[in-house]
Amino acid sequence: MAEARTIELLLSNGTLNGLLRAELAKWNGVMFSSPRDSYSLLSNQFESKYWGIYLLLSDDKVYIGQANELLRRISEHDRGKDWWTRVVLMTTTNDSLTRSDIDWLEYKLINIAFTRGTLDVDNRVKGNTPKVSVFREANLSDYLDGALLLLELVGIKVFAGKNKARKYAPLPNDFGDKLAGERTPIIAKPNNKIRDIRKLFGLTIHLERTSNDRGFSNSVLVVSEREFILKSGSLIKKQDNSIMWKDKKDIAEIREYQSKVGKLYGDRVVQDILFDSLNKVARFIYGQNINAWVSFVDSSGVTIDAIAKS
Repeated sequence: MAEARTIELLLSNGTLNGLLRAELAKWNGVMFSSPRDSYSLLSNQFESKYWGIYLLLSDDKVYIGQANELLRRISEHDRGKDWWTRVVLMTTTNDSLTRSDIDWLEYKLINIAFTRGTLDVDNRVKGNTPKVSVFREANLSDYLDGALLLLELVGIKVFAGKNKARKYAPLPNDFGDKLAGERTPIIAKPNNKIRDIRKLFGLTIHLERTSNDRGFSNSVLVVSEREFILKSGSLIKKQDNSIMWKDKKDIAEIREYQSKVGKLYGDRVVQDILFDSLNKVARFIYGQNINAWVSFVDSSGVTIDAIAKS
């Protein structure tokens, strides 16, 4: 029989649409949810200056992050990201979360969101690799269960949906032979066939925009429709700051982050980096907004758009 739980909600305007505070009996956490236009009211909550996890949400997107001072980080996002409409803060009542704790919680939440597929996850990477003891992991699992319960209670469903089903027919028996066979390089032409990304699974590809880029070292392993691994040893190009496009700042931040966590050294990738889309990999490598489907090729020079539509 399930155990009864006591939940406390403080609604600033009497509805779930305004600033709210949520706590759970026998749980040392506290959660805040606020519309973007009133997030500054969180400054009245001293826990908003603690270590913790935050969510930026819109109707069709979520960003999951961590901070050692939550409200300050949200203020930075208010200036740097224009799409979110609601923010959620998750911390503890006694500021007991450590860097390792929030690494673990961020990693778990990002992976749950990817698996559920209920919203597009704006995160470029799946968080820092968590390093906690088995004893601490047990405590954090209890914290995470309480947080997920409260999130669902206040109407945030990004972690509550069913796993996203893949609606694909079985691969043909000669699939591996077909990919391994010799191909004649293809010049990209209009092609209205539907892309079948399964045909790229397990394939290592590289980005080659022009003949001048031949020998520019980069390689990407396609794992699934949401997992693309930029391999260690790949090179990235200097970002062209003269080009104006909306994701330019995000790419700069991602590169800076990967440098801080030791996966990027100068222009060289020194540890594998995971992305959730090919276009994001392409933008990371080139520092420009380019179409990866016609810029990535296999070892024979065939575009991945042509492979996926073949």
